[in-house]
Amino acid sequence: MDGGTDSKSLKHFIAGQWVDAAAGAMFEVFNPLDDSHYAFAAKGTTEDIFNAVAAAKAALHLTKKQRQPSASAGSCGSQRSWKRVRKIW
Repeated sequence: MDGGTDSKSLKHFIAGQWVDAAAGAMFEVFNPLDDSHYAFAAKGTTEDIFNAVAAAKAALHLTKKQRQPSASAGSCGSQRSWKRVRKIW
């Protein structure tokens, strides 16, 4: 890849969404095999850390019903595996 329009853009996953860095900064990621351009990644700052920590803290306070997967989310394993997931919460 040459960094043009076909370049990958890697974002932060915060509060269930892929988001750009708060400051909008990016840095280039290189393929370690041949040093070719691989992608541009969001360059996080302390603001991004605070946003991620706040989202994680908020997720801890969700009710059990809010944490359960919806039927419309599709199948993601057996009922037994969901019971294990719910036990963790």
